[in-house]
Amino acid sequence: MIFIDTNVFVQALARSHEPGQEATSRQAAELLLDVTDGKVEATTSEAVIAEVLYVSTAPRLYARSIADVRTVLQPLLEAPGMRFGPAKRYVRALEVCEGRPGLKFVDALTIAYVEQGDVQLASFDRQLLGSPGVTPYWQATDDPL
Repeated sequence: MIFIDTNVFVQALARSHEPGQEATSRQAAELLLDVTDGKVEATTSEAVIAEVLYVSTAPRLYARSIADVRTVLQPLLEAPGMRFGPAKRYVRALEVCEGRPGLKFVDALTIAYVEQGDVQLASFDRQLLGSPGVTPYWQATDDPL
């Protein structure tokens, strides 16, 4: 089992052609392809996915669109070689993120958790509480957070 860190995902997404970076980009892409093909088993964490999304879409860094990042991550999360919780939750969080520009991945993941069953959300965040498919535990106060 291989735990894949943020920089591996980012290198594969960056597809750098700079000397020194080209080899690591190729190495990362090959590993992710092996996971997608089921040749190796791998895992990662929610924190890594959040970091990949943040770094990859940051305007000052890689400025990739959420759709681009999702195109790479979704097949990996659903790959036969990926041993990683319920992939559909993370794929759904990526869909929510893509559909709601400016929403943080952590918030999108919260929505994905709440949508998956008989779950109520305890939060004061109106943006989350007003999301389709979210049932609030209590009514939000008038105090903005």
